[in-house]
Amino acid sequence: MFLDRFYVVPTAYPFNVDRMNTWWAERAVMSPALLHTKLRLAAGHKAALESRNGVSSVACQRSRRDCLQFRMNAIRTLNDILQDPVTAVAESTVLLVGSIVTIETINAEFAALQTHMKGLATLIDLAGGLDALEHMTLSSIYYAVTAYAALQNEPPIIPMSAKFRSEILQEPAIFHPRPDDYAIGFVIPPYIATLGSRFATSPWLIQHFELGKAYPELVTHTDNDLFTVFQHDFLSATCDPTYKMNDLNPPLRYSLLIYLYVRVSHLQSLPIVRHMVETFKHILAPRIPYLLVIAPDLLLWMLVSGGLGSKGYNTHSWFVLHTAHVAQCLGLSDSHQARLLLGEFFYTDQPEDMGADLWTEEVVALSASICGDSPGF
Repeated sequence: MFLDRFYVVPTAYPFNVDRMNTWWAERAVMSPALLHTKLRLAAGHKAALESRNGVSSVACQRSRRDCLQFRMNAIRTLNDILQDPVTAVAESTVLLVGSIVTIETINAEFAALQTHMKGLATLIDLAGGLDALEHMTLSSIYYAVTAYAALQNEPPIIPMSAKFRSEILQEPAIFHPRPDDYAIGFVIPPYIATLGSRFATSPWLIQHFELGKAYPELVTHTDNDLFTVFQHDFLSATCDPTYKMNDLNPPLRYSLLIYLYVRVSHLQSLPIVRHMVETFKHILAPRIPYLLVIAPDLLLWMLVSGGLGSKGYNTHSWFVLHTAHVAQCLGLSDSHQARLLLGEFFYTDQPEDMGADLWTEEVVALSASICGDSPGF
């Protein structure tokens, strides 16, 4: 039931979904432990979706039991692998443990994470170091490493390989199309050209994502890794530990990460995002009065990012209330005005939004009813 529909793979990767599905399926078939690991991921995601969509508790419990059984099978097989001195240092074992770390991270399983992350670092050393591993194995490792860092709001504990970076970090060809590309009607739409224009640094990564969705034939096989390298660099940047209320970097940094996990990787239904929006609320809340004075438009975008990530969670009403208050302060009264403003930061409609998305009737109604200071603001 699960084998033909790995729930998370089609959404977690921005590009080349069919290729990534095929790559993981081929390796899962060759490795019983990896197969059970991926089946565990699929069953867990299925259970999360069923719970959020109001499916019967019996069906949800069945998916949770499947998830637990697959986890036990994977751990049992992994223990057997680690007892063999040959298989213990194999690259396939590194890939397996990296996959386990990824799953535990997106499921926010804190109890096991630290131990398994340390184990992953040890296995990488035993296998000959980062540069001894194949590109796709490294890609999987860094996906796990950056997700773990984002969940913990800490720098990545495994450094970026210069070899890996050099294999993928180049200016995307999508911004320099060949003459033949124009024959397929390639043109950068205006809404993408202005996307992120209010940020001081180049917004090319999000533009690249939107263009890649519009013109998938221009995407290269390593373009998924651009997002991983960006997140690794972004999370590695030092933040001011004094936690000053007039420092905009902490909330801006985390809102960008939430945007990537919600709008690019589409992991909103999984526990990692729930924990991230709770952390984001803690970072943003004491800075709201300051942001409301100096940059209410940026504050609106931050709140919208949190609102998108918090749907279905306890923090959602908090983000909705403050979004409505800031929208009222900015004089925004409808979705069209909001989208124009938000698009100059990062925001585009996506097919799954079905026209409702962030600018819900709830936000509009609250914005229209707020006069002066909002109670509790």
